[in-house]
Amino acid sequence: MWYLLDSSIQLFILLEPQCGSSQQFIMNLVSGSTAKYWMSTCIIFAELDMNTTQIRQALNFFYDNGDKRIRDKLFMGNPYAIVFCYLFYVLFIKKILPKFMEKRDPIDYSKFMFYTDSILCLRSFYFLINGAYMWFFLYNWVCQPKELSDSWLSNYEVRICHEFTVSVFIYTLQSVVFVMCKKSTPVATYLLIHHTIFPIMLWTGANFYPGGHGTFAGFINAIVHFSVTAMRIITTIFPKSDLKKYRKMIDVNLHIFQFLVIIAHASQLFFQPNCDVPAGFGVCEIIGALIIAVIYNRYVINASERKKDYPKLELVRTS
Repeated sequence: MWYLLDSSIQLFILLEPQCGSSQQFIMNLVSGSTAKYWMSTCIIFAELDMNTTQIRQALNFFYDNGDKRIRDKLFMGNPYAIVFCYLFYVLFIKKILPKFMEKRDPIDYSKFMFYTDSILCLRSFYFLINGAYMWFFLYNWVCQPKELSDSWLSNYEVRICHEFTVSVFIYTLQSVVFVMCKKSTPVATYLLIHHTIFPIMLWTGANFYPGGHGTFAGFINAIVHFSVTAMRIITTIFPKSDLKKYRKMIDVNLHIFQFLVIIAHASQLFFQPNCDVPAGFGVCEIIGALIIAVIYNRYVINASERKKDYPKLELVRTS
């Protein structure tokens, strides 16, 4: 692993003159240009002037300072595994899969999306039940530090946090279905960005502070995703249902509710001087919620503008 990392860093150094501005990183990420995407990756290393030793120290920082109860579990401890997985996910969605589907017919969207939503709904229901148990029967709504003792609660909250972090890989199925259906829409771009940024932020929280106050965000997220996927399943089974008319409005309102509740709950830490939960953790949680809210808001605006641009077709009756 370190040999591959050393080789990659040397390649980044060679590409440094061609990297361009770091402000182009996100644009290149979304543009679909593989060359630009990989070249822009070197910007991070070039501008931070990090050599191999510093990279090792940075990776060791995540392991040494991470929670000892979770750092040896799958994908935890060091970030290179999950970062590599999501870099490959972006490359797969933007280049490999579209190339594979180039000369193939699109799959049945409603059929495969129904199966995908069923899997996501079951996943969300599982964490909804566990989150409700934790927050209604075990946790304090105002201030809940993580459990540090070697107790069943400690092992339980670490297990749930690890399962929640790893299970977000399932959500990449949505992007796969969109590409295989050949649906190039703002949804596909939103899912790509959201399913790359959110898991990395989630991994950071789980690695350093699994359990306690931060699990509330996961609990609310499970409620919202369960509701949204359940509505899509119902409208697929019953296409003439009145729920179909209001589904998108309910979807948007649920997401807005999610962001506001998470921010309000994290803000409590600033008014609890005797709480053992670090106030910095609340700051990170609020910033993360705001980032996802901005991305979602951009998607909603683009989707509505795109819908307005659709030409209205008039049927002309010929005799």
